[in-house]
Amino acid sequence: MGSSTGIGFVYGVGDNAIFQFVKIMELLLLNNGTIDYLKYCKDINGDEWVEKKVTVQALNKNTLYPLINNYYGQVSVKCDLLSKKDLNIDVYFKKIDSKNLGILLYIPDEQIFGSDVGENINLITENVINLIQQIYNISNFDYAFCDNEATVEYSLDDLKAIENPIYSILALPNEENKTELQILKSDWNIDGLTPRTG
Repeated sequence: MGSSTGIGFVYGVGDNAIFQFVKIMELLLLNNGTIDYLKYCKDINGDEWVEKKVTVQALNKNTLYPLINNYYGQVSVKCDLLSKKDLNIDVYFKKIDSKNLGILLYIPDEQIFGSDVGENINLITENVINLIQQIYNISNFDYAFCDNEATVEYSLDDLKAIENPIYSILALPNEENKTELQILKSDWNIDGLTPRTG
């Protein structure tokens, strides 16, 4: 296929960025995860990158500090997720603006869907929703999303100002009970190709 599926999490002002990133990374590492490398960018244009090979598989605030406090950060992880073994996941950290940040899991489509997207799409969609709920249980985000080639772009306020759906799956904390998520599905599936049926 050549494309990737993005599963993103957006946090607003007041959230501890390093704490949120550590929580998500710990979840990935607990699922038979290993880290290959991490890298971060020192300039806003994306020209000056620093890459570090990871030899110790325990992440802490000091390890992640450069990723959080520069313009962009990336960690390359291999782990079991979405009922799949040995997924290669790039975890990106991005400052949306001075008050909002995003964390994005980027997974190659051929690893998620295999050779037949249509046959697996409903099960994989449910696995993604379960993962989003699992992450919400440990790291309360403003909203989460999933879509083909999705990126972190919008604060919650910016997202609410957009009238049409922009993600295949959008997860918002329930207004009345913040421990629950409201899951909204658009007319297309997470592969970006298949229309939603049923």
